[in-house]
Amino acid sequence: MSVLISSRPAPSLQLSRYVTEIPQKMAAEQGRKAVLYSLASKVCVVAFIAILAVILSISMGLLPPLSPALTFGMILSTLPLQVGFQSYMLRSRECSTKAGIADEKAQEFASIQHWAKPQIETFFKKHNLSMEKLPMDLLRRRNPKEPLRALLPAIASYNHLCNTARKHFKEHEENLYNRLENPTLHYLARQTGWHILEYQAIPSALQAAFVLQIIADPTIQSNLEDLGACHAKEFDRRRFDQLLDGNDDCFVFKDENRAQLTFGAVQQMVSKQDFDGLRLKLFS
Repeated sequence: MSVLISSRPAPSLQLSRYVTEIPQKMAAEQGRKAVLYSLASKVCVVAFIAILAVILSISMGLLPPLSPALTFGMILSTLPLQVGFQSYMLRSRECSTKAGIADEKAQEFASIQHWAKPQIETFFKKHNLSMEKLPMDLLRRRNPKEPLRALLPAIASYNHLCNTARKHFKEHEENLYNRLENPTLHYLARQTGWHILEYQAIPSALQAAFVLQIIADPTIQSNLEDLGACHAKEFDRRRFDQLLDGNDDCFVFKDENRAQLTFGAVQQMVSKQDFDGLRLKLFS
């Protein structure tokens, strides 16, 4: 009995995009896209105005009339122009936001660009990361002389996410524990504070913990969303779920065999800025 052995080679390891993407280049690329999308939206507006001007001029007798089919076609063409304007403007704003984030990461990258092997090893020790899984051959391709420096883009992303989480958590506390005398404003500020915690501070902290794992194992190709989903909730729903249903879910893994991360545990680690602990919770 013959056994067929597949000659297909095993997929080669690749570095994560957090390692290979240079923040400065990403900022420039997203900035160019934002400008191009903005220009495209302006073209749509100009074309829309030009068509309306022609139709208005015809109706006022300033231009000779066109055939009904052509006039109808011009009117119909304004619909995709309106959709195009909205779509291009939305894409332009998204690219502008991404460019701003990439620019902040570029600043973080510039602040650690002088790091060499000793500083990077200190970073690993500080965050209790093992260097055993580091693919030195792949890192050496990025930086032949000092392969560990190839991790600097990922470290810059991690630092940026940590700072973002800290900033949002501070905003959360300032709003949640505000001292406004007006009862309505006091209540609205508390609502805002809770929203910042659930929808900004915690997701940023979870993302930072995920990137921290990538620094230790830079061949990870997945994203946090592939691991599970963050269940952010407004205050009233959070409390109803906790008190009435006994449900305190915060991060739910796609692997059904893994227990969800509770809001209480995640909130405590975020308040202590324990991103190392969050990483262990995500990957234990």
